[in-house]
Amino acid sequence: MTIIKKPKHLSQVLIYDPQVDQMSVLLEGIDQDVEVIALDEQANSVEKINEILMRPELQRLDILAHGEPGAVLLGGQRLDSLSWPSQISAPHSSNRETPLQINFWSCRTGEGETGMKFINTVAQTSNAFVNAASGFVGHRELGGSWDLDASAKPVAPFSVQAMEGFRQVLDETTPLLSVADFRAGYLQTGGPEGVFTIKDTPNNLADLIQETGGGFSISQLAKFELSSGTTAPLLISDMAALESMNVHFPTAYKMEVADSLENLLQAKSSVDFLYVLALGDADKVILTNDSLDVAELNQLITANF
Repeated sequence: MTIIKKPKHLSQVLIYDPQVDQMSVLLEGIDQDVEVIALDEQANSVEKINEILMRPELQRLDILAHGEPGAVLLGGQRLDSLSWPSQISAPHSSNRETPLQINFWSCRTGEGETGMKFINTVAQTSNAFVNAASGFVGHRELGGSWDLDASAKPVAPFSVQAMEGFRQVLDETTPLLSVADFRAGYLQTGGPEGVFTIKDTPNNLADLIQETGGGFSISQLAKFELSSGTTAPLLISDMAALESMNVHFPTAYKMEVADSLENLLQAKSSVDFLYVLALGDADKVILTNDSLDVAELNQLITANF
């Protein structure tokens, strides 16, 4: 084993087989932040890969060697869907801030069912996003490319039914309040300390934001989420109020704005970006005017809602 280059930040590592011809050409163009390690037949490839995968700072591991469907030939050793899980220790470091990526720069490693079995095995045992090529890797005039077109990622160890039934997201733990809870608690007694979440219908959230004026300390302490349920049409000003607090509108919600032509035209021409966002996020715009004269009708047509 030879360490060709060792930068200060070891988040990215390239392991290669020195038996690959013209390797020096590639190394001349390697990014300066990549640690480069050559693994020859005297080196223990499995031991070195295990050592590298245990690094908590590792974000990307590139392996460059000759390959075949469902395998990579590295340092005189053949790694495939049987040898990888039996020799590469698992689980590996769980302290990474970003997901691990493993790329196999080897010919046909990801080809067919055998190839997909191998990269899925690597993904599961290494808890990594894995990429490989189904064809030849290298110069295009020789039929190769540098496109890793076969991919796999870690799969959650739960059934589809279990994941569908889990009606939560694994966000940071914060107190969860309805608008009524917030009014009864925070506004009267100071409420929970630190950051908290207010989850309610769009109409209730908009009323609260309008009530507190938006500039209230609520903007620094609270996150806003939409609860399930039917949604009544909002005034354009209420929709803008939700935008001011970065409320996310799930695709399951069909957000409707219902307002007068005058208010809608003012929003359309407003320099306030919140109104631009409000109109953009509205799935339907409803006019509340009972009737329009010719001039108003022309204004409506020109506005192009």
